[in-house]
Amino acid sequence: MKHFHLFVLLTVLSCFQGAHAADPLDEQRAAVITRFAQSAKAGELNEMEALMAPAAQRAVGDAEMKQWLAEKVAPLFATFEIMKSKRHVEPERMPNNQLGYHYYTYFANTSGKEVPFDIILMEVGGKTLVANLNAQGCVQGKHPACK
Repeated sequence: MKHFHLFVLLTVLSCFQGAHAADPLDEQRAAVITRFAQSAKAGELNEMEALMAPAAQRAVGDAEMKQWLAEKVAPLFATFEIMKSKRHVEPERMPNNQLGYHYYTYFANTSGKEVPFDIILMEVGGKTLVANLNAQGCVQGKHPACK
């Protein structure tokens, strides 16, 4: 009986330890968000476009995509300094029925202020790409902290 209790205790402890371990896929997706933000800050429209999912580009057209990236997305990240680690992630069903990941997150700008935004990522051909980005500010109940 002692061995059974020890086994149960070790199993429970390992579950708690694993619950706090970093998810490698989450880290990979966070790296894509950071790369997208850095490209936007630098005004690298071609790099930003390369990080967009083809379905998103087809949905709006090439000219509209370039205009949206240049006029809406790049200005949002103009003062980007560093991604913040606090985020809320939800699964998102894409129009093509593929599973995506909706990140409600923040970046710190050059003056240290946290800027909320949300971004949807999806896997395409083994690559993590941006399906959509919303810069409307903090979403109550979704962003970890709305002010």
